[in-house]
Amino acid sequence: MTGGVISVGLLAASGAPAAAASPAAAPAGQPKPGGTLRYGTGSNSSELDPHLTGDVAAWQVINQIYEQLLILDEKETPQGSLAEKFEVSPDGLSYTFNLRKGVKFHNGREMTSADVKYSIERIVNPKTAARAVIYFETLKSLDTPDPYTFKMTLSKPYAPMLFALARLETAIVPKEEVEKQGGNLSKMMVGTGPFRFVERVKDVHVKLVKNPDYWKKGLPYLDEILYKPIVDQDIRLTNLKTGEVDIIQDMHPKDAAAVAADKSLALQEVVSTYWPNMAMNCSRKPYSDVKVRQAIHSALDRSKVLQLVAFGKGQLSETMVPPGNPFRLEIPQWKQDKAKAKALLAEAGYPNGFETVYRAMPSTVPLAEVVQAQLKEVGITVKIERVEDTTWFGDVFPVNKRNYDMSGATHASKIDPDLTMWDILHSRGTKNYTATSIPELDKLLDDGRTITDMAKRKEIYNEAQKIFVEKSGYVTYYLQPLLYASRPQVKNWKGPVSSAEVRFTEVWLDK
Repeated sequence: MTGGVISVGLLAASGAPAAAASPAAAPAGQPKPGGTLRYGTGSNSSELDPHLTGDVAAWQVINQIYEQLLILDEKETPQGSLAEKFEVSPDGLSYTFNLRKGVKFHNGREMTSADVKYSIERIVNPKTAARAVIYFETLKSLDTPDPYTFKMTLSKPYAPMLFALARLETAIVPKEEVEKQGGNLSKMMVGTGPFRFVERVKDVHVKLVKNPDYWKKGLPYLDEILYKPIVDQDIRLTNLKTGEVDIIQDMHPKDAAAVAADKSLALQEVVSTYWPNMAMNCSRKPYSDVKVRQAIHSALDRSKVLQLVAFGKGQLSETMVPPGNPFRLEIPQWKQDKAKAKALLAEAGYPNGFETVYRAMPSTVPLAEVVQAQLKEVGITVKIERVEDTTWFGDVFPVNKRNYDMSGATHASKIDPDLTMWDILHSRGTKNYTATSIPELDKLLDDGRTITDMAKRKEIYNEAQKIFVEKSGYVTYYLQPLLYASRPQVKNWKGPVSSAEVRFTEVWLDK
C-alpha cells in the first residue's frame, strides 16, 4: 500500500428502503429501520475513553461511537474511513490523508483536519497515558494544510502505521468535549460514529441511540442498542432463549452443539485472534526468575486445559500469532513434564515449591482452577482471588500498578505483530503488565517496527516469538474461537471481524 494512492468512496447501504416505506411494508430480506437491539455481554465495560482503555468489552461500545482515519475490511486490509483517500510516500516517512467533507461529531460540529491533529497530539502527550502512544514514537510533525487535508511526517519508517491508524485506540475526538469533561471521555463520549452515547448504568446497561447525521447515508438501521452485562454464561443463554436479549457473546463452548441444533437460534463461530493466557509478574519474586516461569510452563498440561475449559473448542498454540498470519512461527508444543518443572524449581531455590495468589476475573476463574490443580502436582500452592473486571483493569493491568503475582486475561492479536508484541512485551510497553524485560527481545521489537522489508521482518518476529515462549511472563493456553448466538429477527449480523471489532452499522431487526 506504500507509494500509492487509495481512494475509497462512501459505503452505501445496500437495499435501504425508500423514505416513504414503512418498516412493516418492506419486502422480505430488505432492511427495516428502527428497533432496539439488546446485546448480552459477559461483563461491564470499564474505561470508555478510546485513547485510554484496554478493555475489549469497552471497545465493543466505543466501536459504535468513534471512528478512525482508516478501518480494516473483512480481509484485515486498511481502507478509508474518516479519510476518503490516503497516500504514503515511497520512503514511508510521509502520510497524507484527504478527509471526508460533511462528517459531524455528535455535538453537531463538523470534523476537520484540526481534530485529527488534536487527537494524535492527545495520544502522544505523556499526561494522557494513551495506549496508542507507542505507534507514534517516530512522529516528526503534524500538518493541516486545509480543513480537509492532514499530513503526518515521521523521522524514520514505522512499518505498521496504516494498521495502527485503523485501531480504535487512534479514534478521532473533539477537543472541546475532552476539555468539557476534564480531560477524560468516559462519562460522555462524543464521536462521529453511527450511534450516540446516552448513559452507562453499572450492572444494568450501556445505552446508545441512532446518530441521525451519520455520514453513511441511510445508516444505521437500528434506533437503539442496549449492552446488557450478564456475567453468568448460563443465564446469558437463558435470556437469549426467552427473548430478553437478541445476541449474546462469549457463549460457553459446552453449549455450542445444542445452540447449533436449535432452529430458533443462530450460532456464529468466528475464527479468532484471541489467546487466553497466564500472566506472571516478572517484577516480583519468584517470577523474576526465568527458571520459575519455565517450570510453570512445563508443569501445565494445556491439552487438558483446552478440554476442561473450552470443551475442545480452540487450538493449542505456543505463540499468540494465529494460523494464516504470514508472521506465524510454528513452535513445537511444550509437553507437560512435571519432573522438569520440579528440577527447574529446585535450581531456582524452591525445591519444595511455593505459595502464590492468582487474581482472576470471573470469566477466567475456570482457567485458574485448572491451573491450581496442575501446579499443585509440582508443589506450587495457588490461592485464587476472584476480582471484578473493573478492579482487574484498575489494579492489575496498569503498568504503574501491577498489583498481582499470577493472573491472566484474553488478549487479541492484531494482523501486524508489532501491534501485538511491542506493547505487551517491550520493557517500555504501555500494556506490559507482566513486566517482561529482555534486552534481546527489546531490540528485535524495535527493529521490527522500523524495517519495512517483509522477509527481514519475518526473521525478526520468528526470533521474537521464540523468546516470547521461552522467557516472557506469559504462557499461551490456546487460541480461542469466538462463539455468538442470536435470535432469528437479527439480520445482517455476521459476528465480528477477526480483530474482534463488533459493528452494528448495518444490522437490522425483522420484527
